[in-house]
Amino acid sequence: MTDVLSYLELEKDDVSEDEIIKRVSVPDIRGMSVKKAKSLLKESGLLLELKEAKEVSDEAIITTQIPMPETQVNENSKVYYET
Repeated sequence: MTDVLSYLELEKDDVSEDEIIKRVSVPDIRGMSVKKAKSLLKESGLLLELKEAKEVSDEAIITTQIPMPETQVNENSKVYYET
Protein backbone atom coordinates (compact mmCIF):
# COMPACT_ATOMS: atom_id res chain seq x y z
CA MET A 1 0.00 0.00 0.00
CA THR A 2 2.87 2.35 0.74
CA ASP A 3 4.06 1.98 -2.87
CA VAL A 4 0.64 2.92 -4.18
CA LEU A 5 0.40 5.94 -1.90
CA SER A 6 3.82 7.18 -2.97
CA TYR A 7 2.91 6.69 -6.61
CA LEU A 8 -0.21 8.79 -6.06
CA GLU A 9 1.83 11.29 -4.05
CA LEU A 10 -0.33 10.71 -0.98
CA GLU A 11 0.67 10.23 2.61
CA LYS A 12 -0.50 7.32 4.73
CA ASP A 13 -2.81 8.39 7.56
CA ASP A 14 -2.58 7.01 11.07
CA VAL A 15 -5.83 5.02 10.85
CA SER A 16 -5.31 1.30 10.92
CA GLU A 17 -7.53 -1.04 8.96
CA ASP A 18 -8.93 -2.32 12.27
CA GLU A 19 -10.14 1.19 13.14
CA ILE A 20 -12.26 1.52 10.02
CA ILE A 21 -15.93 1.50 10.97
CA LYS A 22 -17.74 -1.57 9.74
CA ARG A 23 -21.26 -1.36 8.32
CA VAL A 24 -23.83 -4.02 9.16
CA SER A 25 -27.38 -4.76 8.08
CA VAL A 26 -30.07 -4.48 10.75
CA PRO A 27 -31.94 -7.78 11.17
CA ASP A 28 -35.74 -7.95 11.53
CA ILE A 29 -36.42 -8.40 15.25
CA ARG A 30 -40.18 -7.73 15.11
CA GLY A 31 -42.15 -10.64 16.55
CA MET A 32 -39.15 -11.86 18.58
CA SER A 33 -38.81 -11.91 22.34
CA VAL A 34 -36.52 -9.26 23.81
CA LYS A 35 -34.14 -12.01 24.94
CA LYS A 36 -33.85 -13.54 21.45
CA ALA A 37 -33.48 -10.11 19.81
CA LYS A 38 -30.64 -9.17 22.18
CA SER A 39 -28.81 -12.34 21.23
CA LEU A 40 -29.32 -11.86 17.48
CA LEU A 41 -28.25 -8.21 17.56
CA LYS A 42 -25.17 -9.04 19.62
CA GLU A 43 -24.14 -11.57 16.94
CA SER A 44 -24.67 -8.83 14.32
CA GLY A 45 -22.54 -6.31 16.23
CA LEU A 46 -25.50 -4.17 17.30
CA LEU A 47 -27.07 -3.09 20.60
CA LEU A 48 -30.73 -3.32 21.64
CA GLU A 49 -32.28 -0.38 23.49
CA LEU A 50 -35.84 0.23 24.66
CA LYS A 51 -37.37 3.29 23.00
CA GLU A 52 -39.21 4.42 26.15
CA ALA A 53 -37.98 4.33 29.73
CA LYS A 54 -40.02 1.49 31.23
CA GLU A 55 -39.28 -1.99 32.48
CA VAL A 56 -39.88 -4.81 30.02
CA SER A 57 -39.62 -8.56 30.52
CA ASP A 58 -37.10 -10.55 28.46
CA GLU A 59 -40.10 -12.57 27.23
CA ALA A 60 -41.97 -9.50 25.90
CA ILE A 61 -42.54 -9.51 22.12
CA ILE A 62 -41.08 -6.70 20.02
CA THR A 63 -43.64 -4.95 17.81
CA THR A 64 -41.67 -2.00 16.42
CA GLN A 65 -38.02 -1.32 15.68
CA ILE A 66 -35.93 1.63 14.52
CA PRO A 67 -34.01 1.50 12.21
CA MET A 68 -36.06 -0.76 9.98
CA PRO A 69 -34.79 -4.19 8.87
CA GLU A 70 -32.07 -4.30 6.19
CA THR A 71 -30.94 -0.72 6.95
CA GLN A 72 -27.14 -0.38 6.80
CA VAL A 73 -25.72 1.09 10.03
CA ASN A 74 -22.35 1.36 11.74
CA GLU A 75 -21.32 -1.58 13.88
CA ASN A 76 -22.18 -1.04 17.59
CA SER A 77 -25.18 1.13 16.69
CA LYS A 78 -28.34 0.92 18.80
CA VAL A 79 -31.56 -0.62 17.53
CA TYR A 80 -34.54 0.86 19.39
CA TYR A 81 -37.67 -1.19 20.02
CA GLU A 82 -41.16 -1.10 21.49
CA THR A 83 -43.26 -3.96 22.81
